[in-house]
Amino acid sequence: MEHFDMVMEEIGFGKVHLFAILTLGLLQMLTIHETMGMGIVGPASVCNLQMTPMQLAALTAAAFEGIVCSSYLWGYITDKMGRRWTLLRTISLSTVCSLSSMFMATFSGFFLMRFFTGIFVAGPSFVAVTYLSEFFPSRILGHVVTHMYMFNGFAMIYCPAMASLFLNANIMDFEVYILYSNLSLRPWRILGCIFVLPGLLAFLLVLVMPESPKFLFMIGDREKGLKVMEWISQTNNKCALTPDQIFELKQFQRYAQVKRQKSDKTIVRAMMTDAMPLFRKPYVRTVLAACVVMFILGLIANGVGIWYTAMRNRNHMRQGNLTDMSFCQILFDLDLGPVLETESDIKTDMQ
Repeated sequence: MEHFDMVMEEIGFGKVHLFAILTLGLLQMLTIHETMGMGIVGPASVCNLQMTPMQLAALTAAAFEGIVCSSYLWGYITDKMGRRWTLLRTISLSTVCSLSSMFMATFSGFFLMRFFTGIFVAGPSFVAVTYLSEFFPSRILGHVVTHMYMFNGFAMIYCPAMASLFLNANIMDFEVYILYSNLSLRPWRILGCIFVLPGLLAFLLVLVMPESPKFLFMIGDREKGLKVMEWISQTNNKCALTPDQIFELKQFQRYAQVKRQKSDKTIVRAMMTDAMPLFRKPYVRTVLAACVVMFILGLIANGVGIWYTAMRNRNHMRQGNLTDMSFCQILFDLDLGPVLETESDIKTDMQ
């Protein structure tokens, strides 16, 4: 590892690294938009899709369910096929599913497409960190990952900012029925499409990026690995790799290369075989502790975010005089007046 780090240190921080942070930061925004964004789009779609509160909750959780089901699969595939290979395919498929979901006329279709969106958006969600880390020396890796995750904050500003524009009846309110269908085009559908834009931009930027040089060396593709390192050096410093740097990279490959063996096992059996050592000593305790920590972080970050959006939506839908009323009274006091578009209203409309 020190051989690769030494060459990266000599090349120095430059345009390639800034470009990588921007590109993969946009992918973090895409992940937030496709998960947390449904906390905004979901309540706005209740009337059109005639959903009950239980259906709304299921819709909000659909993308998370997809991520849980597919995360390990994408981790396995990215180690076999490559970081860039996985990113290009998962970004494109998640974008197609996300855009398709915004034009579903029924709850079942909407839920299914959101679930598939979660399956594919899990790719950029987890692969992006690995891909980014393999362009930097270990010394600054912590700072780099922190800067990439700053884009999560940008996404949490972007989502409500766009919602304030598209879901504000005083600014934008329309309903257009598409010919030969019962599908009506509403602002919330456009908002869902707007949430995909960072992912589309990131896809175009990933096309410019090369495969991870560290991954290429680890699979034994020395020629491509050296070409990528040469490109980084030329872009950052406008100079070629020195013979000493090439020697160090060859040394790195000698120690890091993983010999691949052909196997007749199916992908599921191969994944199970690779995962089993994690659940045995001495790793099992560390793995379980990491799972608990990530579960709590996800519960707080995502759960509270979606809960707040639902409460804010209910607050704005409350009718009557709300002067000098507490937040809890506005949300739960039935004497204050009805909440617009309650579940009973929806059932009446359906009858």
